[in-house]
Amino acid sequence: MRFSRLLLVLLVLPLLSSRVGAKGHEGPDKIDPDRPGFTDGAGIVPDGAFQVEGGLVFDRDAATTGSSLGDWNVRLGQGNNWEVRLGLPSYRQESDPFSETRGFQDFRAGFKLGLTDPELKAPHWAVEGQLTAPTGAVGLGDQVWQPRLGAIMEDRLSYWWSLTANVHFARAATAGARFDQWQGGVSLDRKLKPGFRAYVEIFLLTPGTAGGGDSTLLTGGLYKRLGKSLQLDASYGTDLSATGTNHFVQVGVARLWD
Repeated sequence: MRFSRLLLVLLVLPLLSSRVGAKGHEGPDKIDPDRPGFTDGAGIVPDGAFQVEGGLVFDRDAATTGSSLGDWNVRLGQGNNWEVRLGLPSYRQESDPFSETRGFQDFRAGFKLGLTDPELKAPHWAVEGQLTAPTGAVGLGDQVWQPRLGAIMEDRLSYWWSLTANVHFARAATAGARFDQWQGGVSLDRKLKPGFRAYVEIFLLTPGTAGGGDSTLLTGGLYKRLGKSLQLDASYGTDLSATGTNHFVQVGVARLWD
């Protein structure tokens, strides 16, 4: 068994063994974005409200450098503890010593359904689904439909620490070649002072690409909540399984309207 596949199994353990009795996320009266990490939280946008999350990413993979403007996630609260999610296409630019590509990436649509009452003192659970549509420019989109479904757990371990874990299955694609992919992530969050927090996250993709090996992403960063409806963030990440230079830096914002 590959090492990262074993780690993916271990990521399921927080979902099965998280303790009962801890207070969960901030609650529906405060903004609760899924960014900046890859691991989504269990929070649901309140009924009748909508939230927009987005940012700017700079990345490098060996000799290829790129940037993305957008990464938009529009979340629409629908009542009964669920939301509609729209991933608007980002504008992407990539270049290497021989070529340059620009254009919009794929569109995504999905949902998140809360399985527990966010007001109760218990680990919070949710499920989410997503369908990526092949709307992106050639070289920037994957040209096929890609479904994704998964489970989320979020728990506050103490006043200072909280933990989020995800496990997803996706019918993913690389350059139009489809394959089955498992995705798992664990994010550990530390309160530094009221409204200001830091996080570190490990996120696994097995396999990372069609016909390729697994990918192990390590990310970390800071985010600052300004009142109940605005959050700013900055983070850094790298692919630990890459043989050459592979990293990204991003900054972002989330805004809630209710």
